[in-house]
Amino acid sequence: MAGALPTCPMCRKRAWERVPEATLLRHEGEAVNGTMLWFDEAKDFGFILTEEGERISVRRSGFLPGEAPVGRCARRAVRLSATVQNGKRVAIDVSMASEVARGRARRRGSNTRSVWP
Repeated sequence: MAGALPTCPMCRKRAWERVPEATLLRHEGEAVNGTMLWFDEAKDFGFILTEEGERISVRRSGFLPGEAPVGRCARRAVRLSATVQNGKRVAIDVSMASEVARGRARRRGSNTRSVWP
């Protein structure tokens, strides 16, 4: 098909098939949940993946005071609002979701006992 846009090699879908326009407009300025993909502290820039699958850029200025990531932050849950700046959607008012303290795994005993000679 001549003139067709290439598909994304990761998801095998065209750009307009990945995130419906209605989803993008519905969350304009509304707080949504997401996951940090990565954040480069040296460049003060990174990306967040929303629950709807939209990949949004974020700058250090987009984080709430004291919420900017330090060290590894991939796969950390975040809460954010999105807006349009210079024709691109960016994350603002980003805060890290509180991490739930997970207890240590319970050791299960076996029903059979080992028999030592």
